[in-house]
Amino acid sequence: MGDYFIHHFLERKRASASQPAFRNKVDNEWISYTWGDIYDRCNRLICFLNGTVKSGSYIGILGKNSLNWIITDYSCLLSDRVSVPFHIWMDRESLLHHLSFVSLLFIDSGFLPFVKGEFPDDKIVTLDRKVEDYRFLDEVLCQVPKDDFIEKYEREIRDDEVTTVLFTSGNSGSCAGSLVSQGGLAFEMNALKNMMIYDSSTDEQMIFMPFSQTLGRLAEILPVAYGFPTAIVNLVDAQKLASDMKEVQPTVMVAYPDYFIYLKNAFEQIFETAPLYKKVGFEALAHLKLENNKLAKKFKELIKNTIKTHIGKNLRFFICGGGNLDKSIIEFFENLKIPVLTGYGMAETSGATHLNTLEKRKIGSVGLPLNGIETRIDEDGTIYLRGPNLLKGYLNGTRKPSVTPDGWLKTDDRGEIDTEGFLYIKT
Repeated sequence: MGDYFIHHFLERKRASASQPAFRNKVDNEWISYTWGDIYDRCNRLICFLNGTVKSGSYIGILGKNSLNWIITDYSCLLSDRVSVPFHIWMDRESLLHHLSFVSLLFIDSGFLPFVKGEFPDDKIVTLDRKVEDYRFLDEVLCQVPKDDFIEKYEREIRDDEVTTVLFTSGNSGSCAGSLVSQGGLAFEMNALKNMMIYDSSTDEQMIFMPFSQTLGRLAEILPVAYGFPTAIVNLVDAQKLASDMKEVQPTVMVAYPDYFIYLKNAFEQIFETAPLYKKVGFEALAHLKLENNKLAKKFKELIKNTIKTHIGKNLRFFICGGGNLDKSIIEFFENLKIPVLTGYGMAETSGATHLNTLEKRKIGSVGLPLNGIETRIDEDGTIYLRGPNLLKGYLNGTRKPSVTPDGWLKTDDRGEIDTEGFLYIKT
């Protein structure tokens, strides 16, 4: 396959060492980190991993989105360790079961009660703060290594070797960890980069979904391929997010379906109490076709400017994942000239298989297949997928993937494909 994660990462450091990579809010102040900073921190953590766990070890990550979460994940992907990001809502029984495969655990302090007494204290590193005698990642990163372990990495990488785990999106013990291969992750990065969804020179994304989820993980990893910066935000408070958006002014927003419902309701409440001319203009924009409606055109800039005072003036489009988004919600934002790009994919496919883009999109569909993905619909409407990004199995080894002998993954979804190749999910 070639062009694995490490190759993209090395190229990013060479091309963009002084450019911003991530922004993180600390004590109400946005702190920016360059790609050179990220490289240095990953190299320091890899030095620690080399002296702590064997090559090929599984490394658990349990915590909210943070810079240290990213550093831990990237360091595993760069050093022949398998990162295992757990969902923060995973029930304790399932978490403890999957922890049996893990050699070292990086964890937010708030989740320590879930694993205390069940996982060795000397195999725990806290992500967010110093707690008792546990090792704290910030202290680990204070150690300066003598070598550049990333640049000197010379081991031959194989397409079929496991590099990370993506858990299915279930919120109970039924969730399973899909084993993602080097080739599968490389396929996702290369295919999505070649689609040029982002503008590397001008875009900055904000992610309002956990990095442990499939789309959240892609959004966390893709900046390495593209080079654009990413703002790390609070995952709990949608109102706080609105404030963060105004401060950061992102051009791309990646979020849950529920966020768009919240945003639509918030806009409607804002304009319900607005002056009549704004209320009328909003109704025209939100519910009528702009191209053929003179009233909507007249109020277009006024209403858009009002809306963007709440979400940032630079926003170009949204990306939605992690569930179905009603067609009426997508049309609402489309009429406001803020497209919501939806797609399709799952943990078993290492990420995306289909995606709507700014240039090629159909409301109600999940887009066209990525280059290299095959899609077919069975007689009963079941969606089958085939491509180089399919999982290598499941973490516990007892559950078997639903893959046919000729390489087709049977999904749990039903759909149809139109004459232009757009996939529609039937609910």
